[in-house]
Amino acid sequence: MSEMKRCSACGELFSRTSEYFQLRKDSKDGFRNTCRRCSSNWRREHYELNKENAKLYRQLNKEHVRSSRRKYYEDNKEKESSRKKKYYYENKEIIAKNHKIYRERNKEYFTRYKINYYLSNKEFIKIKWKKYRIEHKVSIASKLRKYKQEHRDECLIYNHNYRSKIKGLTHTLTTKQWESIKLQFGGKCAYCGGGGPLTREHFIALDNGGEFTKDNIIPACGSCNSSKRDSDFSVWYHKQTFYSKTRETNILKHLGYKNKKQQLTIF
Repeated sequence: MSEMKRCSACGELFSRTSEYFQLRKDSKDGFRNTCRRCSSNWRREHYELNKENAKLYRQLNKEHVRSSRRKYYEDNKEKESSRKKKYYYENKEIIAKNHKIYRERNKEYFTRYKINYYLSNKEFIKIKWKKYRIEHKVSIASKLRKYKQEHRDECLIYNHNYRSKIKGLTHTLTTKQWESIKLQFGGKCAYCGGGGPLTREHFIALDNGGEFTKDNIIPACGSCNSSKRDSDFSVWYHKQTFYSKTRETNILKHLGYKNKKQQLTIF
């Protein structure tokens, strides 16, 4: 049977084993004088003081602390690696959140670092990403397809902007502006007044120099958009069976037309 040992803090008797007392090399019996429970309570009560003392010790003994950590890691490589992996998977969301906060607080530093790294490793990055795209061709295509389905409006606006840019035309329409335009027409086609999926119709066609801005875009159903194509509005609309003087007035008012001239400044 193991010998008994009295805790110097609470005065209770415990079996002199590592179950009740922490190990201590410089003591006579190899154990601390206080039991684990009392030691734990003391650390909890003096948490801030211990934190400051530990910080001060690390500052005064930088080299010693570094070499000790390095040595411990070298001796316990597998153990530390598995511990880190386990901690990461158990606290994945917290780590991601903290990392995001840190990056936001140090935005300028990370921006400079990215730019400098890219400029220094331009060719290496190109080769790396080219290799990655070849090796992950299927998964990239799948992710891109999924993204386009989930962000249909943003992708369509991007494509329209790109086409306008190629033709050297102004392209400033945003998703927010497009949502506002749809609301102004009650979520219906500006030409026929029908519901259903709406497209971004260039009032002045893109091929005729029509800009992709809030002052040249109206909501139209697929049928009206396909029918009008690059026709002149005043000629095409009057020929349609669904022609409405009220809707025509609303369209011209929205686009800022007065006496067949646009009064708004396109930007």
